[in-house]
Amino acid sequence: METKEFLRQIIGPESQIGYIVGIMFDPAHREIYAVNNDLDDRIVVFDDDARGDVKPKRRLYVPHQAWGLSLNPAADQFAISVQQLSMVAFYRREASGLEAPLRIIAGPKTGLLFIVGVAVDPVHDRIVAASASSVRGGTTGLFILSNRSGRCRAARNHCRTAHRNCSTVAARARPRAG
Repeated sequence: METKEFLRQIIGPESQIGYIVGIMFDPAHREIYAVNNDLDDRIVVFDDDARGDVKPKRRLYVPHQAWGLSLNPAADQFAISVQQLSMVAFYRREASGLEAPLRIIAGPKTGLLFIVGVAVDPVHDRIVAASASSVRGGTTGLFILSNRSGRCRAARNHCRTAHRNCSTVAARARPRAG
């Protein structure tokens, strides 16, 4: 077994890193993203050279139980999977604070429940979402969706990209008090 020492750590209370369930690296902008699930419901972003107990360069509050992250450099956006709301949400790459998603993919016709992962393929203009559902009517598997013009197809299911009222989405994304 090969062992290596780490180059550096980002750790400590100032970092606002909590229960990390997803990470992403943006090589063009040299940024590291980490999504905190359950208690924090936010994404923290650091410069690639950050080390120690440092504050994130920006934070984005996201819907409860976000999991996976995937960068779409061609659109200057990233996607997150959200287990609690059974959706994939798309944000500007530099989104921060209570900024609402640009768009979401959700709804009963998608068959998506308990979304735990997402990958964006900008070359073929598609999205892969991982659904791990034990809920009746839900499907466990990988769903390949088209990323074109708000239309997507997941196997035999169809869904539409919904544009939500920004204040409604931002309200859902606010951190819980206490």
